[in-house]
Amino acid sequence: MAILNSFNSLKPLCEQRDPACGDHVAAALASASRGFRATGLMAKSISAGKLLLANSDLPNAAPHKQAITLEIADQYFAIGVFDAAADYYERYAKERGTASAQASERAAFVRRAFKNLSTPPAQVSLHSKPSLCPSALSCGVRRLANEPRWAIAKP
Repeated sequence: MAILNSFNSLKPLCEQRDPACGDHVAAALASASRGFRATGLMAKSISAGKLLLANSDLPNAAPHKQAITLEIADQYFAIGVFDAAADYYERYAKERGTASAQASERAAFVRRAFKNLSTPPAQVSLHSKPSLCPSALSCGVRRLANEPRWAIAKP
């Protein structure tokens, strides 16, 4: 967290476009996000990545922005926060345009798999056959889990 705390102390300088806030700040936030991810600290990784995205006007942030957006989407997907994953996949697709067919497809797939989450599951009678899929959530998770093409590559 030292890098994140250091950024907070540099933020006023970056906002004033001070030379002390150089090209290294965006790269350090991207590296921190990737380092936290590599050690399994997903929440810290996502926080560092979101900090970079929230301050995308940092010097030299552009080369890191798209990659970090996709990495955050993959991390949310990996930990099962599918609505946030879809949001970040859509954001990545919007930034990349036609070069992001896989991210667009993944976002659409997640949205379709979970589109009925607000609908309460049907009541199952004691006399009816047991349901293989009692709720939209369990159906969506089962569907996502059984799709090998959506497997998240480990860093």
